[in-house]
Amino acid sequence: MTSLGTGAARPAKRGRDRKPRSRDETLVTRALLRAAEQLTIADGDLVDILGVSATSLWRLKRGDTVLKETSKEYEIALHVIRLFRGLGAIYGNNTADMARWMHAGNSALDDKPVEILKSLKGLFSVIGYVDAHREKL
Repeated sequence: MTSLGTGAARPAKRGRDRKPRSRDETLVTRALLRAAEQLTIADGDLVDILGVSATSLWRLKRGDTVLKETSKEYEIALHVIRLFRGLGAIYGNNTADMARWMHAGNSALDDKPVEILKSLKGLFSVIGYVDAHREKL
């Protein structure tokens, strides 16, 4: 019989000594992944948009980790979610139309929106474009 009060260190089990996740981190991670799925953003494109490795994205999708509130990736995720919600307002949450828009050439933006999102400047220009069209509704 082992005593818990002996002070002997127990070996850490893999994955058990993670920092606790905040509710916001979990919600933002899930919302980002759902938005990417609904907009049919390929994993390779999402890796480029967030600036993370394919392995990191795989861990996010498996639920092994979340985007940390203090990270640049978390901030980018918030903007992608904002873009998703803006498109939802324009297209009445018709995700098929929203996804088509993301992958179609756009003469005003000079490229497909999904390609433009791969830079911060591009992400903000696409959000500005969508916000301007949303204001007209």
